[in-house]
Amino acid sequence: MVAIFLHGAGRGGPDAWPTQRDLPDFADAVWLDWREQEAAAGPPAADFVDHQVEAVLARAGGDLDVVAHSGGAVAALLAAQRCRGGVRSLVLLEPACFALARGSAAVEEHIGAMAPVLDRIGDPDLDDVAYGQDFFAALGAPQPPAKTVEQVLALRRLRTVPAPWAVDLDPAVVEEIPTLVITGG
Repeated sequence: MVAIFLHGAGRGGPDAWPTQRDLPDFADAVWLDWREQEAAAGPPAADFVDHQVEAVLARAGGDLDVVAHSGGAVAALLAAQRCRGGVRSLVLLEPACFALARGSAAVEEHIGAMAPVLDRIGDPDLDDVAYGQDFFAALGAPQPPAKTVEQVLALRRLRTVPAPWAVDLDPAVVEEIPTLVITGG
């Protein structure tokens, strides 16, 4: 059994999982880390979710347990549907899998708040920090810090995250694979 952890838009690697990272059960876990991708020369990858999907598929073999948070859950489901039988179980924390919950009043309200921001991903007149501030404001979250290089890179990376409600997710995946969804709302 191999556990792989996919983070959302915030921290990356084991830092995104402070409670789990030191547990003996996860000593051999794989902790995806967006900072590894950002360290490469040039612009960030065109699609962060695709980067995560490829990382999961590279390890899929039937005994893979995937733990994912927020946007990482979108990648987890995409990997599971692309490699049927390659993922043994899914644990999805506050999954941003809005394509599976369209029609829910809360989901539609969230999409209504976020869509105008994501529509501006490619706007050259909007710098990464301003985009990140708009993104977090639409989420109703506190403004993100933008004082260190890593913090600014995290805001820049937000522009590589596709609208999660536009991702083609197959609802049969959560019926075929043992899946635990943890959400507060």
